[in-house]
Amino acid sequence: MVWLFLSVLLVVVVYLAVQFPAFRAMLLIVIVAGAGGLYYLKVESDKSNAEYEKRMEPSRRLAAEREEQQALAEQQRRAEQQRRTQQAALELAQRRQTASRYIEIVSTNIECPYSNSISRCGTYSFTVGLKNRSRETISGVFVGWVFLPQPGQSRCPTSYPTKYQQTITLRPGDTTVLNIDSMWDGPAGAFRYCVGLTGVDIVP
Repeated sequence: MVWLFLSVLLVVVVYLAVQFPAFRAMLLIVIVAGAGGLYYLKVESDKSNAEYEKRMEPSRRLAAEREEQQALAEQQRRAEQQRRTQQAALELAQRRQTASRYIEIVSTNIECPYSNSISRCGTYSFTVGLKNRSRETISGVFVGWVFLPQPGQSRCPTSYPTKYQQTITLRPGDTTVLNIDSMWDGPAGAFRYCVGLTGVDIVP
């Protein structure tokens, strides 16, 4: 509002000074007074802004401290969540490892549908019987096997490459049979075979 008044007053004085030479001295006075007024307004505005900033400083400091505390709390929450996730994954892995030791292979059988001799079994099928002696409900099994020369006295290995996996529901104490059909990597000569469980999944 003050700026509008000064602008209108300056326009009027300039017009009068152009039309009437006697008003030129008044124009100089108005310009000087206007400059002084503008300077005064600027000083007052700066002072008001400084006072406002001073009043707002505690609030800003508190807001900054609150944001810092919230950020720290969020960081701690995420770290705790990550720790719990890792702990849960570790416990699940331990339960799975323990359960795998109590899954017993109770029967195995191999069939060679395209051969009239057990000494040649390029294409074969397996049936594997499993019994769950663990306390966990098994949701998946991983099975491996190897073929060994018949004349040799080699024992079955302690570990196997995983060649088959299946999703199942095998509760504690239950038994199931896996039908592993149409495999094509069988031996061409006399052989014997070993079957082993390579891993299990459990219900969390």
